[in-house]
Amino acid sequence: MFKNIYLMFVTLGFRLLSNVAIFFILARFWSVDVLGDFMYLITLSSILILVSDYGFNIRLVKEISSDPSSLKKYLYQSFFAKVFLTLFLLIGIIFYFEWVDQGSVFKEEEFYILFLSYIFNSFSNFFMLPLRAIGRFDIESKHSTISNLLLFVGVSIGLFLVNTPMEIAIIYLVARLISFIYGYFLLYKVIGNFFIFKFKLNIVVLAIKNNFSYAIHLIVGTLYFQVDSLIVHYYAGGHGLGIYQAATRIVFALLMISEVLCNVYLPKLSLAFKENNEKEYIKSIKVMFRYNFIIAIALSFVIKFFPAFLVNTLFDEEFIGAIVILELLSIVLFLRFLSSALGVLLTIQNTQSYRAIAVIVALILNILFSVFLIPKFGLIGAVYANIVSNFVLLIIYLFVIKNTTIFIINKRNMIVLIVVLLILIY
Repeated sequence: MFKNIYLMFVTLGFRLLSNVAIFFILARFWSVDVLGDFMYLITLSSILILVSDYGFNIRLVKEISSDPSSLKKYLYQSFFAKVFLTLFLLIGIIFYFEWVDQGSVFKEEEFYILFLSYIFNSFSNFFMLPLRAIGRFDIESKHSTISNLLLFVGVSIGLFLVNTPMEIAIIYLVARLISFIYGYFLLYKVIGNFFIFKFKLNIVVLAIKNNFSYAIHLIVGTLYFQVDSLIVHYYAGGHGLGIYQAATRIVFALLMISEVLCNVYLPKLSLAFKENNEKEYIKSIKVMFRYNFIIAIALSFVIKFFPAFLVNTLFDEEFIGAIVILELLSIVLFLRFLSSALGVLLTIQNTQSYRAIAVIVALILNILFSVFLIPKFGLIGAVYANIVSNFVLLIIYLFVIKNTTIFIINKRNMIVLIVVLLILIY
């Protein structure tokens, strides 16, 4: 287990190079305005690609973990469903922004290049899911290391040689294309050819239908965490978004630790639940939650009490406005750690639809509060909206799985939780 945790840390650690560290480097070379506009295109691309991702990262791992003998069948069905969804997405984007909304930012070449790179990256990550499900974290770690290191080095060199958004977007595309090819090669090397079933459209439709609740959760969940950036850009422009993302990228980096723990325990919990091994199931729940709880407290206190140190270390004086944003985001970080752990239990217990509904409620609240608070309080208003929606999400999760949480939300933990929240608030 600890080996798998270590390998997942390596995997997501190098993913930080492409999702967070690159942002820090760009902030050193570009102005806040240029950085904000570029990150706006990145955010749009990451949201739109969710149609292609469609929650496969959750369901595929869960199904294969429970039934490894059907690996190729699940992979084949999901792959063609993903191809179908990607083509549908591309056609829809081209049609809308070429013929309906011709003045949109989507007509900029940087967006199309970046979005194509996100397609390759999505398929590249997809190829690693079966390997994760069968416990081959070593291969996923190897792929993540090489792929993200390639992007990081490419962007770093590009900033010294060319230093324009267009050239950086092209580097993204080339690096992700290489990652796509390498990912398929690693998967083929382990499981061989998975194109062994006769193609049937009804199988693709069935895969899309069965994955719908997972897709809704993924799409809504990502929107829930990124829609505030779109609203901030609308009200505050590229400059405001650059400041806001300087703080949120730090939080995003720390949240990957929770993702590591959840990804490692998902296959183990799924198998224990399927085999009705209650003792092992409860034991794993307690361990996963304990780690999330302790790490959440430690990291939240770090950004609560040392926001100026973090911002000044990673950015120059142009980003000083991110300090107060980061301090408030300590509350969001703590709540997100807890809800992530509880969300895994909803997936394992086949109550993914409740998880999707909960995130939809939180998303609607986030949008409503953001639209109301950002014009009034500026960037701090976006953080307030995040705090409210994350708190509501956590409460819903606790209510839905109350029969399970009795093992982890005891009187002692509740006292600690309340004390921590009071410290973070004041």
